[in-house]
Amino acid sequence: GDLRVITRQPVIEEALQQDLGATTDKNPLKSAVQQQLETIRSAYGIYDIIDLLDAKTGQISTSTDSDHIGNRHILADSLFPPGGLIWNQKISFVQINEQTKPVLYIAAAVQPQNAAKPIGAVVFQISTDILHEQLLSAQKSLGATGEIILIDMQKMLLTPLAHKLRNGETA
Repeated sequence: GDLRVITRQPVIEEALQQDLGATTDKNPLKSAVQQQLETIRSAYGIYDIIDLLDAKTGQISTSTDSDHIGNRHILADSLFPPGGLIWNQKISFVQINEQTKPVLYIAAAVQPQNAAKPIGAVVFQISTDILHEQLLSAQKSLGATGEIILIDMQKMLLTPLAHKLRNGETA
């Protein structure tokens, strides 16, 4: 829902159509967008970083982490492949290396009504620690018989099941 609201704001489209090289301190619009993203990030407390990406370059145009601005986003190739695959939302778990924990990225396209392809994307980064904390607190409200499971796109369990399968085996 947060992504849907952000990606439909005209100011986000306008910020993506401006010069990527302009820093937020020299561009009042980008600065305002950065403050808006920071307000959302800090208000909810579950997002680590919120990035605004340009579809042409894959670069981060604006971010709640100013060190990210101007860098190519780790998901750029999958979000904006050659040929301009049209998509609306993507969810990805990414583990940079064996020493880091996986990170959850939730991305939504920024696509003006008359455009054939997205002009950019908004990407929320959520640490798996926060994700697991949210899942565990939600699972408590389900009672003794309810359960939340987390699977990846290959249908592999990412969290253990609380109950054994009907045949007595552990999934």
